[in-house]
Amino acid sequence: MADLAGCILGLGASLRDVLEAMTRSGKQIVLVIDADGRLAGVVTDGDIRRAMLRGASLDAKVDEVVNRAPLVGPAGLSATEALQIMRARSVRHLPLLDADRRVADMLRLEDLVALPPLTARAVIMAGGEGRRLRPLTESTPKPLIAVDGKPLIEIMIERLRQSGVTDIIIALHHKSELIRERLGDGTRLGVRIGYALEPKPLGTMGALTLLRNRLGAPFFVVNADILTKCDFRAMWDFHRDQASAAMTVGVSIHQVDIPFGEFTLHEGRVTRVEEKPRKEIPVNAGIYILDPSAINMIPPDEYFDATDMIRTLVDHNQFVAAYPIREYWLDVGRHDDLEKANRNVAQEKAYREILADALDGHGHTFFKRVIEWYTARVEQLNSDRAEQKRAEALEARAQAEAKMNELDQFLAEKVNRGAASNFKRNKPDEINATPWIERIEEGLAINAMWHRSKRLEEIAARVRKGEESIKWPLT
Repeated sequence: MADLAGCILGLGASLRDVLEAMTRSGKQIVLVIDADGRLAGVVTDGDIRRAMLRGASLDAKVDEVVNRAPLVGPAGLSATEALQIMRARSVRHLPLLDADRRVADMLRLEDLVALPPLTARAVIMAGGEGRRLRPLTESTPKPLIAVDGKPLIEIMIERLRQSGVTDIIIALHHKSELIRERLGDGTRLGVRIGYALEPKPLGTMGALTLLRNRLGAPFFVVNADILTKCDFRAMWDFHRDQASAAMTVGVSIHQVDIPFGEFTLHEGRVTRVEEKPRKEIPVNAGIYILDPSAINMIPPDEYFDATDMIRTLVDHNQFVAAYPIREYWLDVGRHDDLEKANRNVAQEKAYREILADALDGHGHTFFKRVIEWYTARVEQLNSDRAEQKRAEALEARAQAEAKMNELDQFLAEKVNRGAASNFKRNKPDEINATPWIERIEEGLAINAMWHRSKRLEEIAARVRKGEESIKWPLT
């Protein structure tokens, strides 16, 4: 059963509470219950984004956006049946309810099956000169400027690959041969890379006119000089939900602190005053999804930027959707930004080391507790002091289970999505209960916990290598 404590809220909670719960749990959904503990509805990440785009305040009540008729299943539904339902209805979450409509469990698509690669291509715009980063870019093209020893463009490619995007085209101009030499055909990075060479600078969108015959379906366009943890798969799902959108623009929220009191005026009168307010301004994140038909709006052989594309589509009454990016995002365009990027990555690496060490420590203690339980249980069956050993076995079991629950909570708080479910998932084919234990179910429980302690070591190793998505202050 999934640990649901972090993703259940009551009616009357604010959208701010919902966002905080989603961030803590990493589940992209909140289950909303009524005063009697029964499911009142669900709120997904997409519901919040749509509410924000409509201008809803974060102080608004969840009651205003909750889906009161979500798809649910009965408690005890098998994984196979749940997977069939979720695929048929195109949902990623399935709450399971008991007879009284109280939440018994929640299944997630990514826990039931490995998500397939996305069919979407990505075009990475990497032709700029990077003038604001001179003198670094006089010898090194901007996309190859390193953050913590790794080129920016490789970090972007890895992020796309992790989201399922494996077919990539890179638009080049300035020092193109150095970028091609570094990236090759993409095999080293686990993707397929093709190239388009701009004869002259064409802007973020102008280079797309060179790719008309290679882009037959909606595709991503991303700048090579941004550092982000954007969920590209979620953005893709969002775009597909906007049936008539010619373009989806990734939007990051930029906060500005006003160091003065701000007045609201009307006909020469002060109607409101706010002391040193913090403004949240939606800004262009340099991440887009375009329908191929939008390329027809781009004049050939002319410089054409993303803002030109957006204005042209809006002027032609085309729908341009906005996708709020809540995850970490940084435009690495200036020296200060590059220094900040290196600090952020160094901080995350240090945090990963601390977290992995903590997981190893927890795992060692957990393993010891399981061994103590196992030993006491065996001694109970082969001892004159059976009652004493029985009490020791029960105490050891309670300590092991308490440690397991502590680990469940620790993983839920510190590590995103798959790790916690991977830790808790049993593998029956690996279980080989010893005949010394009179109760087979207890043998199965001991062996299952044993395998969990081993799995925790794997999770710690993945965290240390940066292969496991974690929760830290900048994600």
